[in-house]
Amino acid sequence: MFNGLQKTESYNNYLLEFVEEIEDLLQNGFLWNGIIHPVQVRAIICDAPAMAFVKAIKSHGGYYCCSKCYIKGEAVATGNNTKIVYPDLHSEQRTNEAFRARKILPSGEDDTGHHMKKEPNVLQRPPIDMIKTFPVDKIMSLVKA
Repeated sequence: MFNGLQKTESYNNYLLEFVEEIEDLLQNGFLWNGIIHPVQVRAIICDAPAMAFVKAIKSHGGYYCCSKCYIKGEAVATGNNTKIVYPDLHSEQRTNEAFRARKILPSGEDDTGHHMKKEPNVLQRPPIDMIKTFPVDKIMSLVKA
């Protein structure tokens, strides 16, 4: 996902060129064989760490890491280690609108437990659904997508 010795620090700088091109394609389509074809973004495919980076959210294993719902993980001691587990399988589903607004969690907490950065994410500029456009691997999900 990156080139060089380390990952870029700014997801916005990393995504800006992509976002500008997607915005142009969504608005103007693309010309092929003399015909302008409309463009839709149906999915952005990423593994879990890449999705967390581009959406600027907690990565897998965090307390509020689920990209589809508001489940809160709990720390459980296992020998010399601590693991985060998700015991409640019934949690309110995230929506595009709530994601963009950083909706207050059902517990009353704000959603800073899910969002990593305070500045707006440039990926939210195009009219794409920030939840449904990012499918998760079925093996990683107990929630119907």
